[in-house]
Amino acid sequence: MRKLADRLMLVPENSRKLLARIVELAYQRKSRDQEKDKDRGRDNDRRPNTVYFPELHESCGLDVEAMYETLKPLQSAGLIEIDDQYPFEEIVLVAQSPSGENALAELSRRCELAKLSVWDIVVGNEWGGLE
Repeated sequence: MRKLADRLMLVPENSRKLLARIVELAYQRKSRDQEKDKDRGRDNDRRPNTVYFPELHESCGLDVEAMYETLKPLQSAGLIEIDDQYPFEEIVLVAQSPSGENALAELSRRCELAKLSVWDIVVGNEWGGLE
């Protein structure tokens, strides 16, 4: 987690806020949705580690141009990639941990176990509760 923390320190706060929202959508809300789908007998065909651009756009309050500008530092830091073409883009979380796992998925999992907010860690830099 230390490498991830170091990388995040280089990213502007607005981009970290958007990343926290992406992590919530990709992992925390998705896990709840998958449980509901499982209960309803449906398969969830969403790609792992991915958030759909329209889903993020609707949930963050930024216009499209501002979203692109806010996503650029996340791309430069190697935390996300954007696949496909507008309006069907997918934001893929790509940060890898030394073990080869997705570092942001691991962060989300640890936050849920410790009952911590992803926002507090990613935006507020409050990593102490995870160590």
